[in-house]
Amino acid sequence: MTQQGTAGFAQTPEQLAERWGVSAPSIRKMLRNGTLRGFKVGTSGKMAQWRVTLAEVERYERGEVAND
Repeated sequence: MTQQGTAGFAQTPEQLAERWGVSAPSIRKMLRNGTLRGFKVGTSGKMAQWRVTLAEVERYERGEVAND
């Protein structure tokens, strides 16, 4: 599926950075420390790329705390 095809389902750190007016590295830091929940796609390790579901984006924008 292309990035455009996933836009309704999941966002990249770059897309969220643009949406929220922050840097993509800041989004990745939030993902690593658990402030923002996401998942990785692609091969494991450094080649895997983060994605964040639309539901998680909306949860974060409402100010709700991530619960695992």
